[in-house]
Amino acid sequence: MLSNLLVIHPSLPSKTFPEFVRLARTRPGAINYGSGGHGASSHLSMELLKKTAGIDLVHVPYKSGGLSAAALLAGEVAVSFNTIPSALPYVKAGRLRAIGVSSLQRSPSVPDVPPIAGRRGKPGLAV
Repeated sequence: MLSNLLVIHPSLPSKTFPEFVRLARTRPGAINYGSGGHGASSHLSMELLKKTAGIDLVHVPYKSGGLSAAALLAGEVAVSFNTIPSALPYVKAGRLRAIGVSSLQRSPSVPDVPPIAGRRGKPGLAV
């Protein structure tokens, strides 16, 4: 199974996934996320995360994952799930911040980024 990165725009003050969840809980409906459109895996993954973490984020659908990624890089949206190969160059360049992988274990591609999934596939919300 292919893991995705939960990436945020560096304008957000969060450095970790628990910090992001705490921030989102203090700003319900004020943080937006981009996806490749209604029903795309990035959309459904974020909706599951929202429900499980108890946070309220605003969905901004784009016509493709590429357009969503461009919007994230431009700061039009603050957070999204992206594939590791597509996001990693921007993370390494400091243009995006990786705060979690969508898996139960760390990814060999980004070993310093912790998994956000916990037991039985629920986000590990040590917040």
